[in-house]
Amino acid sequence: MMHDPYYDSGGTHWGLLIVMIVAMLVFFSILAWAVVAIIRLRDAHAAGGSMPAPNASSDPLRILDP
Repeated sequence: MMHDPYYDSGGTHWGLLIVMIVAMLVFFSILAWAVVAIIRLRDAHAAGGSMPAPNASSDPLRILDP
């Protein structure tokens, strides 16, 4: 029987486990960000307005004026 160094070592591959955990966290973070962005865009579009720019500085009293 041949000795296979990859499957017969009996040890845990901690490096691969850490990479898989980080990749899973990145994937689910991107997925959550996409869902939130789509919901915000849909709600803003349904309200008839457009989303304000994130760095737009507006006077609060001007916003509240009818």
